[in-house]
This record gives sequence, structure tokens and C-alpha cells, in this order.
Amino acid sequence: MTADLAQTLHTDRSRQMARLTLSIVPPLIGAGFLMLWIFAETGRAGLVEKIISFVLLSITIGISGVLPRIALCLVVLTPLGQFAGVIPAPESTTWPSYLAVMIVGFFVGMRRDAVRWPYAVGAGCLAILLAALNMVFPHSFWPPSTGEVAPAVAGFPLSPAYGWVSWIGQGGIFSPVGVRQAAWMVILVFGQLLLLAFAGCTLYLISWAAGQATSLRGVERAVEWTWAQLGRAGDDLRREQERAAIARDVHDTLAHSLAVVVAQAEGGIAAAASDDSASKRALAVIADVSREALIDCRSLVERIQVETGVERQQPTTTDVPALVERMCGLGMTVRYQILGGQQPLPPSRHLTFYRIVQESLTNALKHGGTKSEVTVTADWRGSGLALLVASRGAEINNETGGGAGIAGMRERARLAGGWLSAGPGDDGDFVVTAYLPFAQYSDRERETVDV
Repeated sequence: MTADLAQTLHTDRSRQMARLTLSIVPPLIGAGFLMLWIFAETGRAGLVEKIISFVLLSITIGISGVLPRIALCLVVLTPLGQFAGVIPAPESTTWPSYLAVMIVGFFVGMRRDAVRWPYAVGAGCLAILLAALNMVFPHSFWPPSTGEVAPAVAGFPLSPAYGWVSWIGQGGIFSPVGVRQAAWMVILVFGQLLLLAFAGCTLYLISWAAGQATSLRGVERAVEWTWAQLGRAGDDLRREQERAAIARDVHDTLAHSLAVVVAQAEGGIAAAASDDSASKRALAVIADVSREALIDCRSLVERIQVETGVERQQPTTTDVPALVERMCGLGMTVRYQILGGQQPLPPSRHLTFYRIVQESLTNALKHGGTKSEVTVTADWRGSGLALLVASRGAEINNETGGGAGIAGMRERARLAGGWLSAGPGDDGDFVVTAYLPFAQYSDRERETVDV
């Protein structure tokens, strides 16, 4: 129990740490991102305008762990505002700020339970495409101070002197701009656009997949812990079932043996004054029954203490006649009838049949005394073994639901795939009816059985 509690506490701490990580780490990274860019751009022109973009991207990073959907909206709206000219577009020194999109993708990937992958992937790739457009078409800071007129295609300026191609050192080769150079500029600029979009989307998908993998690892740990808990619960359940089985065996063995001992002792006391031989026979029966009970109890104790690997042979349906003969020796009237030929039956059901007959005869002896009349009928003619035990005697216990004996018999029959009922019959007898199928019932068949 201590190990289970320690494991549970460890798992709870792991989950709390995961939630804490998504609540604290993104804001810290967002704050560091903002401070880094402010420090990097200090002393350059337009710092105040650039801070707007830095702040928006920092906020996006900060809320990506706890509000991933809003973070994806902001990560799209920021480059969209830059493309529309509402927010200053990136320059040759600030375009790496778009790495914030990859950071957001990682934390959104960790929140796989909150954002579905089409939304996460689609929003991230759209943000990358808008960022690529801002880098290739730097319209927000055209025209240059020289007064040049920017050539344009479909309304987009195509001056390589002020775009991505200029940032990577390829802008001067097209000046002055002619018709042929303009065509090459279109090819170059749109090629750069596709290349940037492809590279950015690839990096975003890698970061998002890394977040997913991190989250899945946490799920795997939770699943492993769950399986471990189920294994422990299964072990506990098996131990409880073993204890219940031992309790049933103890009850069936000792209750029967003690009932026989009590009956013989009372009979011996009554006969001692007039017939010494009767008292001797009673004492012999008591000794035999007590010896068998002692052997059974010893085997049960061995089952509790250690697995010896050697099991005592359990009684079967073929041992019922000997049980009936023993009860008749006590003075009871017991008739045993077999209808049909014996069919193959699993060992567990053999034992169940024997124990039900034993408990029924013990109850008859306990409540009706040695003058009880019992009829035991075993019917093999159907799809299973049917049992009918009718007891008649003085003050037969007509209790149908209480008592460990009847409850134990019901449980044995249920575990064997059958059923059992016990209660008073129409003619005043106490009747025990049981059914043990040769094959297992299906769930639907079991529901239709009228116990």
C-alpha cells in the first residue's frame, strides 16, 4: 500500500509539473524574447514602432501554453497586420523575430488535448506564409530615400534593393530595372517566396511535432502508470478471490464435519446408557470425520501460507454416493437418484456440484436433525447438470436469502457459469435447485435464465 501511495503521489506531482510548465515556461520565454529584441534593436532607428511587433509576438508566446487557440489567432493576426501596413513590417535585422511562430507551435503541440491538429497546422502555416510575404514584399518602407519609382506586379513592389533578396546580398544585380530584368525579378521574388514559405512551414511542423512528442511521452507515462495500477488492482482482486474461495472451502468443510460430529455426539450420549456398541460407533464416526476435517483444514492453511505445488485431490460427482452413505450412517434418510448418462464436466463444476450437495445435506442435518428425509436428484439429460435437493424434517430452515451456506452455494454456482435457487417448496419441503452447464453460457443466454 505504501508503494502504491508513493506511485500515486509521484504521478500527481508529474501532472502538476506538466501543468506548471505550460503555465510558467511560455511567459518566461515570451518575456525573454521581448527583452532580447529590445536590447538587440537599441540604438537603431524606429525602435518604438518595432516594439509593437515584438510585444505582440511576446504575448503570443506567453499565452500559448494556457490559451493555445488565442495564441494561434494572434500568431496569424500579427503578420497579417504587418502585411496590411497597420503594424511595421520586418526589416533586415528584425525578420528573425518570426521564429516566435515556431516557439508557439511547440507549446501548442504540447496542448494536443486543446487544439486539433488541422487547426494548429493550418494556422501555423498561414502565419508562415504571411511572414514570407512580408519578407519578400517589404512595401511598408518603400520608397527609398533616393526617390526611385518601384516597379510593381499586381500591385506588389518588386524592388530587390529592399526585400529578402537584398538582405541576402542579391539586390544590386537588377538595377537599373528594364523589361527583361523585371521578368527575372518576378521569377526570383516568387521563387524566394515559395522557398521561404516551404522552409518556414517545415520548421513550424518540426517544432509542432516536437511538442506533440513531448505531450505523447507524458501520455505514455500516464498509460504506464495506469497499467501498473490495473496490475496491482488485478493482484488485489485475485487475492480477494482466493480469500473468498478459502472462506467457502472452510465453511463447507468445517460446517459439514462439525454438524456430523454434533449429531454423532448427541446420538452417542443418548445411546450410551443402553447400548455401548452404538456409542462406540458414534465415537468412531466422530474420529473419522474429525480426521478428514483436520486434513482439509491443513491443506487450506498450506494454501494460505505457501504455494506447495501439490494440491489435494478435490471431490467430484463420483464422490457424492460416499457422502450420501455417510449421512445415512448418521440416521438420516437420503435417496440419491441419477437421471441420464454422465457427461464430461470441468473439474471446477464437479467440485461445485459436490459442495452444493454437501451443504444441502449439512443444512438438512443442522435444521432437521438425524430424522431428516432428503432426496438428491442429478439430471444429466439436458444441456447441463441439473440438481434438485428436497429436504423434509423437523423445523426445516425456510430462509431463502440469508446465511453464509446458501449465499456460498449461489456464489459457487454463479462462478461455475450456472445458477442456484433455494426456498420452500409447495409441499413444505425445503428445495435447492441448481444448474451447471456443460459449456459456458453466452452473456445473452445468461440474461434469459429464469432463476
